[in-house]
Amino acid sequence: MASVIDKFETHKPFTPAEAWTVFKLFAFAEAIGWSILIAALLIYHYKLPGNNLSIPIAGQIHGTIFLAYFAVVFFVYPSLGWKRTITLFALLAGVVPYGTLIFEQALLKTLYKNFTHNRSESVSLLATKGEKVLVMQPSKGIVWSLPTLPVNVGESHDAAIIRLMNTFLGTSFLVKQVKKYSTNTNTCFRICGDFDFNKLDLIDAASKSPFADEFAVVSIDQMPNLIHGYDKQY
Repeated sequence: MASVIDKFETHKPFTPAEAWTVFKLFAFAEAIGWSILIAALLIYHYKLPGNNLSIPIAGQIHGTIFLAYFAVVFFVYPSLGWKRTITLFALLAGVVPYGTLIFEQALLKTLYKNFTHNRSESVSLLATKGEKVLVMQPSKGIVWSLPTLPVNVGESHDAAIIRLMNTFLGTSFLVKQVKKYSTNTNTCFRICGDFDFNKLDLIDAASKSPFADEFAVVSIDQMPNLIHGYDKQY
């Protein structure tokens, strides 16, 4: 069961920005559902016109929104990089009147306080050994590029590069030192440790990664546009 969940969590159909937008929309919708239900209860309590129908109709509307909110949380939490405990709190927030709005605001002030600044940023890995460089063919493209991942909301670039290396090549590829070169939207990390491309199972890494179809090690002079600007920083 755990392996099924782990596999599901590696599938991220949305970017963090897209997932956050979808979550906010349904968190707000769930709050509207509670408003409709509370209004129906007041109509029934004070015997206002339509009191016999207010609760059944409002209950059906709120129930539909409630189930939709649960489904959305389940499908977007991997893209948001949520831990399972945060996901559980997100689900429980739907049970409490207006809990989804409180939960959304709490996240916005803590985990996602820098959301607007890093939602379009990414990190790239420039792994070189002599005159060789590691490149990948992205799963949604045919052009070879450096291994690259978007930075999650609220995530530092240093944490993102560790996640990138874990995602693509596993913990065995972690090294003692990296150097970085930043632009407005991308931070490129260059490995400065001792490693051996021949010991990397690139076929296995590609098969396990949802982001890459294939990895390769090529000569630096074969990728002039790819590493332009980065190699000059070191």
